[in-house]
Amino acid sequence: MNLRPALAAFFLSVLPLSGGAEDFSSALVALREGQTVEGARVFHALAQAGDGEAMYNLALLYRQGLGLPKNGELALYWAWRSRLEAIGPAPALTELLAKEATPAHRAAVHDRLLDEIKAQGAAMPARGFMELALVEEGLASKPDAVQLYVWWAMAVALGQAQVLPRRDAALAALSEKQAAEAEIKLLESFSAWCHTASGEEPAICGGLTTSGTTKGS
Repeated sequence: MNLRPALAAFFLSVLPLSGGAEDFSSALVALREGQTVEGARVFHALAQAGDGEAMYNLALLYRQGLGLPKNGELALYWAWRSRLEAIGPAPALTELLAKEATPAHRAAVHDRLLDEIKAQGAAMPARGFMELALVEEGLASKPDAVQLYVWWAMAVALGQAQVLPRRDAALAALSEKQAAEAEIKLLESFSAWCHTASGEEPAICGGLTTSGTTKGS
């Protein structure tokens, strides 16, 4: 049975070919010809290798149950993975799938993504802190407001100035007590990043002790 033309066109029109174009193209051809298992196999392999566009299409396949068992949790997971790879239409897909998912599925995807991002260690790049904040904000049933601020603030401190408004919004949402707690946690997080950063310790880290307080304070 051939893949419905409208769905085939959706896969083709949403995402252009990128690196690994030959494999990506073969997956699209397979889907267009109704070979959904083969298309899913190729997209899964590409997604596992870090191809964000393949992640997006894999999420669509899991949502539709084409070439793979229909699975809301895995659809949401791969949609979020593509969102973290900055695939343009991914935010809209994650929001749609989050509404369709059960609370248990959202919680499982939240925990899985956080574990994967945190596996980079305390010395993760600014992007990692931004990803932690996005996942917490987008999937937690009740986001940890203090931790959310710390992650946004770490991203800004490490050079992601474009998320400064989100850091400030997160701070504004804290109570006075929470803000004081967040300030301490932020210094601790920055200090941990300093002491585990690869290569030469950044000069700014010289003003911090291992406890996260500034020297001479």
